Amino acid sequence: QVSGGAPEENRQNISNTMLRTKTKDIHGNEIEDKKNTGQRVERVVSIWVVLFFVLCFFVGYYLGTFHTPRPIIEYKTHGQNHQQNNQHPIKKENDTPDLRETCPVTNSYGSRFDVPRDDIQVERVDFPDSFAEFFDKYVSQSIPVIFKDGAEKWPAFNKWTEKYLNKKIGNKYFEVDISSGGDSVFEFYGDDWTSKPNMTFKEFTKKCVSPGKLKYYIAAQKIQELEEDMIFPHFAEGLRHTDTLVWMGCGGQITPAHPDRSENIMALVRGSKEFLLFHPSDREYIYPLNYRGSPVISSEIPDLGDVDTEKYPLFSKSRMHKVTLNAGEMIYLPAFWWHQVTSFETNIAVNYWFKPHSLLLEDVFVGIDNQVGRTLEREPKKKK
Repeated sequence: QVSGGAPEENRQNISNTMLRTKTKDIHGNEIEDKKNTGQRVERVVSIWVVLFFVLCFFVGYYLGTFHTPRPIIEYKTHGQNHQQNNQHPIKKENDTPDLRETCPVTNSYGSRFDVPRDDIQVERVDFPDSFAEFFDKYVSQSIPVIFKDGAEKWPAFNKWTEKYLNKKIGNKYFEVDISSGGDSVFEFYGDDWTSKPNMTFKEFTKKCVSPGKLKYYIAAQKIQELEEDMIFPHFAEGLRHTDTLVWMGCGGQITPAHPDRSENIMALVRGSKEFLLFHPSDREYIYPLNYRGSPVISSEIPDLGDVDTEKYPLFSKSRMHKVTLNAGEMIYLPAFWWHQVTSFETNIAVNYWFKPHSLLLEDVFVGIDNQVGRTLEREPKKKK
């Protein structure tokens, strides 16, 4: 029995040991510690995976936004085709490319303005052959320029007489700006620039013949009836076009100094305009302000062409570029450049607005504009 019982007892002990070991493996502290360790490892791995994908996203965004190579496009300028590389598809008509697909975007505030402010000259040059030339020489450097033959080939240049316009839009109603207080300045004060009565184009032309003390201005109007007489500046087709607007004045009107948040190309069909231009870095010398309710940042100085330097001493630190735009010419105004515009004679202009070529630059200047130090508290001047 002893010799026979020992194996049975041993087998029972081994079975109990194995059972206890199995129980420990399933429910014991030892395996519980392994579970906690495994969970900690899983959490660490998950965090690293998330950080890896976040890093990949930002690297991809940086490379995609700021270093996307410019695709080769066929550029059309006044009927001439300029194809840089036959290996790339031809740009289809009316297919405006996205900004990030057409040109590299600068990745810092400073690199957009790498040309020293004092070295900038506003030149009069021939029409550019391509978007690449236009972008590299002017847009990427934020340099204004006048194109001598910009609008002479437009049908509008010869067709937009008073008789023709009365036939096309004579009975069309427009909101017409009237200068404040009988002077020539169209102020950006109040909930709107000035009073805006509705009148037909024929009524507007009669006001231009005998305007009296008040100045009248059809400003920033979209007139589809006249678009067939315009030619889109194809050298700018790599920018993102947002709007095409018409400006008509009786002469003598002054638009106060202000910056636009858009790249701007203006074609002058009639009359002439004087531009006083200031680099964006000069903004603090121009005494920027924002009147309550106005979406426009403007200057506290009424006329930058006639400044009281005792009242506005910082203005002497600014550098002003004074240029005249004649009928048949185009001017490119980079986004965020300050400009005051005086119009002479009966004048008609068309401007094309585009998104700023640098999204980062847009964020920088919008942030600055939103923190304008001085807000005008006085009420707009009452009309006499």
